[in-house]
Amino acid sequence: MTSGRAPDGPSRGADAPTRTSGTRDGIGAIVAILALGLVFRVILAQLNPGSGFRVDLGSFQGWASNLAEQGLHGFYDRPFFPDYTPGYLYVLYLVGLVGHGVGHLVDLIKIPPILSDIAIAWLVWSMAREIGV
Repeated sequence: MTSGRAPDGPSRGADAPTRTSGTRDGIGAIVAILALGLVFRVILAQLNPGSGFRVDLGSFQGWASNLAEQGLHGFYDRPFFPDYTPGYLYVLYLVGLVGHGVGHLVDLIKIPPILSDIAIAWLVWSMAREIGV
């Protein structure tokens, strides 16, 4: 009676590890690192209120507040210098609405860039994983 396997071949369950097991471990590691980075960035933003390039922060806060009060229509015709494309202004509009809802816009203005940094880090990691780095 034969076992159905070739002599000197691997035994059942002794196949080479699949790539997905390493990927699952990698995903857990990068998620943990990104979560720690997010917590660290939020803590730094809270410990250093108003830190950053003041001209940009002032512009973003003003635009977000203006967008929340007057809406999106006619934004570029208003009496200030909006030098950003509409994509980020939609984000500022949402931040302004939330800021007016909770009554505090200053700290919220840093949330979109922090989340963008986390998303870019995930993208870079996934691209590096895809090319085998």
